[in-house]
Amino acid sequence: VIKLGATEAPSFEIVRSKCDEASLKEVAEFAMDAFWLVSPEQKAISPNGRTELVQAVVDDFVDKYGERLGARLLNTRLLVARTTDEESKILGMVSIEKRLLDNDRGIILNGEESEMRVRDAVSGLGPKLRRQYKSSSAEVIVAKLVPGFVECVCCLSNLAVSNEARRLGLGTKLCDEVERIVGEEWNFEALFLRVKADNAPARKLYEGKLGYTERYRQSDAITYLVDPESESFKESSTEELILSKKLIKQGAI
Repeated sequence: VIKLGATEAPSFEIVRSKCDEASLKEVAEFAMDAFWLVSPEQKAISPNGRTELVQAVVDDFVDKYGERLGARLLNTRLLVARTTDEESKILGMVSIEKRLLDNDRGIILNGEESEMRVRDAVSGLGPKLRRQYKSSSAEVIVAKLVPGFVECVCCLSNLAVSNEARRLGLGTKLCDEVERIVGEEWNFEALFLRVKADNAPARKLYEGKLGYTERYRQSDAITYLVDPESESFKESSTEELILSKKLIKQGAI
C-alpha cells in the first residue's frame, strides 16, 4: 500500500483490486467516466447505453483480471488509488499485464493470442518434455519453445485518473508502483506500454517525465472507441507507439 497526500485533495493510497465481480464493476464505472467518456468531443450516452458499455468493460476486466478455475499462464494485476476516508472513492487506476512481444512484426500480442502461443508451445511437446515444462514460467517457455524473435514482457495498461485528482502527481505515482512491482516482485528488467501517437498528454508523461522511449511504431493498430450512434464499442485504426523503459532496481548503482 502506498499512501499519498496533497494540499487541496484528500489523502489516498494505491492498493491491489480484489478483482471480484463487485470490485471490477466499480472499477469499470470509474474507467467509463475517467477514460472512455472523458473526451469533450464525446457525445452524450443514454443511461441504458452507459449500462451496456459498463458491462462490456466488466466482462473484459473479468477475463483479464478476475479469478479463474486454473492458474493464469500470463500474470496480470489491477491497481486502484482510493481515498483513505470512509468513502474510499477511486481516484485512479492502472494495470499490469504479461504479454508476448513479437519483435519480427513490432507488435504486442493481445492477452488471448499471447496465452494461446504459450499454451500451444507446450501442448506440441511429447509427454516427457510436457512434464518438464509443466511448472515453468511463461518467460522460460517463451524463451525456450516459442519460435521467432518473441519475448515475454510486462505491459503497463489502463492508466486513468479522475478529473479531481489530475495535476497532483497521481498518474506518476501509479506508474512508479507498476515499475516497482514489475522490477522487484516479477523480476523483469523492462516495462512496455502502448500509446496512440497523437495522444500528446500521455506521451508527455511517459516520454517527457518518466523516461520511456519509442521501441516500435505501428501505423494501423486496432483501438476501440465509444460509438455514440450505436452506444457500443467499435474498432478503429490508429497510429500507435510501443514504448519501453529499462528498470533500475532499488539499490542498484
